[in-house]
Amino acid sequence: FPVTIEYGPKENRRILYSINPDGTDTGRNASREHHFWCGLQVQNVGADSDTKETLVADEGWVLFEADFSQAEDRGVAHKSGDSALLRIFESGVDSHSFKASMFFGIPYEEIYDEASGKVLRKDIRQLGKRVNHGANYNMGARVLVDTMGAKALRQAQAILKLPKHWDLLGIATFLLNAYEKAFPTVKKDYYQSILKEIRITGKLTGDTGWTRYCFGDPTKSKPILNSYVAHVTQSLNAMILNKAFVRVFNELGFNPHFKLLAQIHDSLLFMVRDGHEYLATEVQRLMTFPVPVTDCKGVTRQMIVPVDVKKLGKNWRGTQDV
Repeated sequence: FPVTIEYGPKENRRILYSINPDGTDTGRNASREHHFWCGLQVQNVGADSDTKETLVADEGWVLFEADFSQAEDRGVAHKSGDSALLRIFESGVDSHSFKASMFFGIPYEEIYDEASGKVLRKDIRQLGKRVNHGANYNMGARVLVDTMGAKALRQAQAILKLPKHWDLLGIATFLLNAYEKAFPTVKKDYYQSILKEIRITGKLTGDTGWTRYCFGDPTKSKPILNSYVAHVTQSLNAMILNKAFVRVFNELGFNPHFKLLAQIHDSLLFMVRDGHEYLATEVQRLMTFPVPVTDCKGVTRQMIVPVDVKKLGKNWRGTQDV
């Protein structure tokens, strides 16, 4: 991995890391520092970490990141088969704004302006996004209180004009119930199908064939249930990313103008030589492919997760100069 280091031979100024393809339940590659006791866990570098500024492109090269767009949300939509959730992604609207509109009864046009592509109510959209992320994986009200914190929940109470006498648990319960009312299939039929598969087979087999054996009883432990609920779509997206990684490597891995650097959560990090930025479009093409996904009622649809490509410039944080 390219990096600025102030000592040692120039050709050795690299950040190293190792990958364990069997290190997770979902099939996602696990990462840690290199076996030579140096480097870092490349997947856990925070979005705002200063470390990203030290990871720079080689001279004459530029960094890009190709990211699957809302992969987990799309996975929940296709695995549950919830008609309202599927329509959101089929319609092309800004999904987080539209969901916030459904959750809180605020017109979509007041949250997002389609003509300009601008978010008009960032507070409402962000609140909807946080609720959506928690509810997707069966988060309980108490956990939402711990996750959001008192200040954010009180702000939500004021924004939505909820009764002033409600405590934090009441606010969190209202928010999570808003998701369930909007997407009832997710919280009922979909979760029940997961419980049924575990009860009958003792395992969860994904649409890509990845199998996880289930030794806990989800009917007796909510944390265990939540881990299995999360596993279904997290595994689906992990396997799609793994396939994308292999496709890009096989097609471009030996191209002298391209360097595949890392697999990061739902994205691929790479760099191309100046003047060969067209290879970023080729990465986008290779990462975009249909995957047959069967929902909880046995209906199979082709899921295609769009890929957003961002030109980062000279360092991973996204600035042109270090």
